[in-house]
Amino acid sequence: MNVTEVDAPRDVHRALEVARLDQLFQWLLPKAREGDLGAVDRLLKISSQRARLLNLNQSVNTGAPAGDKVEGGAKVISMSEASDRIARLMRGEGGA
Repeated sequence: MNVTEVDAPRDVHRALEVARLDQLFQWLLPKAREGDLGAVDRLLKISSQRARLLNLNQSVNTGAPAGDKVEGGAKVISMSEASDRIARLMRGEGGA
C-alpha cells in the first residue's frame, strides 16, 4: 500500500466535512446578514474549522508582491483587497 492509497480515505472524509461546513455556512449567511450576532459568531467558527481542515492557516511566504501570479495560478492579494472581497460577499454581491 502506498501513501496515496492511505491518504485517499482521509481526503474523502475531509471533502465531506468541508461540504457539510459549506452547507451550514450557506444556511446561516442570511441570518448573519440580518444582524443575528449568534449566526455571525457561528459563521466565524465554521470558517475557522474549514481553514483548519484545508490547512489554510499555514504561513506561506511566496516572496511575490500582492497581485503577482504565483505557482499553480494562485494570486496573492493584499489584506485590504481580501477584506473588500469578504465585505462584498457578506452584502450578497458575490464574485471574487
